[in-house]
Amino acid sequence: MPRLAGALAVGLAVGTACGPLHAQTQQDIFRQVFGAKARPATRQLDLPVVLDGREAGAVRAEIGPGPDDAALDLAMLADLLDAHLQPDAVRALRDLGAGSAPRDLGAGSGLTPAGEVAVDGMAVEVDQATLALRVTTAPTLRRTVVLDLAPQPGLTDPGELLAPAFVSAYANLRFSQAWHDLAGESRGNGRQPLGGSVDAAFNLYGWVAEAEAFYREDGEAVWQRGDMRLLRDFPDHRLRVAAGDIGYPLAGFQAGRPLGGLAVASNFLLRPYETFTPSGQQAFVLDQPSLVEVEVNGRPTRVFRLAPGSYDLRNLPGTAGTNDVTVRITDPSGREEVIAFPFFFDNRLLAPGVHEFAYAAGLPSRVDGERYRYDEELATLTALHRAGLSEQLTVGANLQADRRQWLVGGEVLFATPLGTFGLEPSASGVEGADTGYAAALRFRDYRSGGEIWQRRSVTAQAIWRSEDFAALGTTRPNNPVSWDLAARIGQPVTTSTSLTLGTRYQVGRGATGDAASAELGMRTRVARGLYFDVSAEHLRNADGTRETVGYASLRFTFADGRHAAGASYDTASKERRLEWRYQDAQPVDALSVSADVARDPSGDSLTGAAAYVHPRFSASLRHDRVERPSSSITGGAAGGGRSGMDSRSSASFATALAFADGHLAVSRPITDSFAIVVPHRRIADREVGVDRFGDSYVARTDLLGPAVVPSLSSHRLRPMTIEVPDAPAGYDLGEDRPTLLPSYRSGTVVPVGTDGVASVAGVLQGPDGAPLGLQAGVLEGPDGAQTTFFTNRTGRFRIDGVSPGAWRLVLTTMEAAPVAVSVPADADGTIDLGVVVPR
Repeated sequence: MPRLAGALAVGLAVGTACGPLHAQTQQDIFRQVFGAKARPATRQLDLPVVLDGREAGAVRAEIGPGPDDAALDLAMLADLLDAHLQPDAVRALRDLGAGSAPRDLGAGSGLTPAGEVAVDGMAVEVDQATLALRVTTAPTLRRTVVLDLAPQPGLTDPGELLAPAFVSAYANLRFSQAWHDLAGESRGNGRQPLGGSVDAAFNLYGWVAEAEAFYREDGEAVWQRGDMRLLRDFPDHRLRVAAGDIGYPLAGFQAGRPLGGLAVASNFLLRPYETFTPSGQQAFVLDQPSLVEVEVNGRPTRVFRLAPGSYDLRNLPGTAGTNDVTVRITDPSGREEVIAFPFFFDNRLLAPGVHEFAYAAGLPSRVDGERYRYDEELATLTALHRAGLSEQLTVGANLQADRRQWLVGGEVLFATPLGTFGLEPSASGVEGADTGYAAALRFRDYRSGGEIWQRRSVTAQAIWRSEDFAALGTTRPNNPVSWDLAARIGQPVTTSTSLTLGTRYQVGRGATGDAASAELGMRTRVARGLYFDVSAEHLRNADGTRETVGYASLRFTFADGRHAAGASYDTASKERRLEWRYQDAQPVDALSVSADVARDPSGDSLTGAAAYVHPRFSASLRHDRVERPSSSITGGAAGGGRSGMDSRSSASFATALAFADGHLAVSRPITDSFAIVVPHRRIADREVGVDRFGDSYVARTDLLGPAVVPSLSSHRLRPMTIEVPDAPAGYDLGEDRPTLLPSYRSGTVVPVGTDGVASVAGVLQGPDGAPLGLQAGVLEGPDGAQTTFFTNRTGRFRIDGVSPGAWRLVLTTMEAAPVAVSVPADADGTIDLGVVVPR
């Protein structure tokens, strides 16, 4: 024993004196004394992290010889788990790593011992057998997964979208001509003055100038301008700025007034694929894998199979009003849990944190003597601002003022299980009058449950105005009615019949008496395509008189959907009417015709109309013929005994000119934005069709040049399908299914076709004459273009869309020299290379 103790003492002394550089000496002494190896040293490595049974990445760690000798980089672990766990859990990991005493690894870096990692709901264990870090978390700690029940279509890769042209413009040209032959009239018959209008827009990189003008042949000024303005949209901020003759939204008791000035307003249509109204949501936690079924208004909507964790249902697909939502959760043992809650939707409500506003200032405008004039003495300010405070509450305020009067108002809109209530108080002041007050209480509830009796709509409102209340533009307040009360309910009674009941009561002020009305209506589907409507209304007028009126109509739409006929009778006007309509199913090259016959106390009338839509223009004709009693004709029998027949005829024609980045085209009238489809010079003489519809296209090329699609909606994705029915065999059309994203009143150039007009075909054979089947290669062009090709089992290949020039056929699956291929400039069709033998 003394000898053993001495040896140990010597060994320890040597090890202590020599330090880490003599670790091997310590191992030798330990083995000599005990006949075994020393305990292994710690190791540094990237340790795989298994989160709730799934690998989530790796974390820097130190592993020692014992089960408790492990240390972790908690900052790195927190970064790794940030996408999987709730923010509070990740923050706790970071704080733990920053606050603990780190283990020194020699290079100035420190790790936290695994045994010190303690977060509520989380277990962290180093598995030394598999060298993995196993992290187990409670479902409540896992990051919430959003289940979007009504996902909006998002934008594709911007590289796949065709952007609007840098500069574009269009002008709609409309003309109308009328002819009159009026009984009893000695002057004014015959051809009427020619009328026309031009509305145009010019877009320069998103800045849009709009203008309109009107033409009248006999006008004091033959041409008269209409509104003119400059606009700019900022979609990222859902904001539109306009200067010139502006328009602006209104709220509450505000009144519109034409202004020349500046307007800044939010516009949700600039981002149509986002939801700015309450979308409804419900959070729940699953402790184990479960089947989740969602029902809205008694109808199955979506089914999910979900792992344990936190979930949030979003964008519930309800209808306006109150919706009943049921979430049924079934676990593996068959146990069910049901979560039922109401979802209130009203398109006037704003989602929490969303603001809607409009601010405008300018000078009132009017047309005086066929000229625009601005009142410099009456500068006007108008404003409104609304904000969503919660899913159920939206508030707002509004203001209008000029030098003579002002109006200020507010809004509180809130949803309840009974429906949506809106309160709108307001006050006004007019020069020389007392302050006036007004208020409106509005209610609406729309339900669409699974049962018929659950599907109904209810609206009601109560409006009060004081005697001195005045809206903008009313300088002498006049409010003969103090209270205006109204309510309306619609209720289906069978799958084909619905009833409506409406009532209104007005409380008169001063000498004005009260007035009331009640209306009952029914709409029923008698048979397929056949509908019968009937209504009756009883009125008590302010002067005390009473009357009952009714209306009935029978309408039938034929099976092809193109023809429709109807008959109606109105007891108030004592009018009886028969009508017939025809509407072509095609969007262009379409003819629509209508005819109406009516009889009322003023006479009998016959009306016929026809309209035609061509890709380049639209035109219409209309003729009205009214036979009036002789007693109603100016001059009567003493006027020369003219026939009591009035005849009016009119014709109209409309077309448009469109321009985008150097391309000019003729189109039918453009409504918002447009696209010019420009064929490549190689197919300039071939018909190019856009969006086939039956036997026709929405737009097509012809002798007048490129095709124009005139009905694009700004800020909305517009996929397009392009066809060239008689394109050369093997011709490369390029992108024949482009997607457009137009801005406001913009033009987009859509190129069709490339120089790739030829096809190259041949048969690959080896030097021994055997086919080189199932080989791969590329056809390389002088500009770096490459087209991949493959041979079939017999060595045959074909490459389409090859443009003129010098090419090289290169095999990539075997060693062989490239084969030169020449495509002449006038190539059209297939170039047969015959047998190709690579060397």
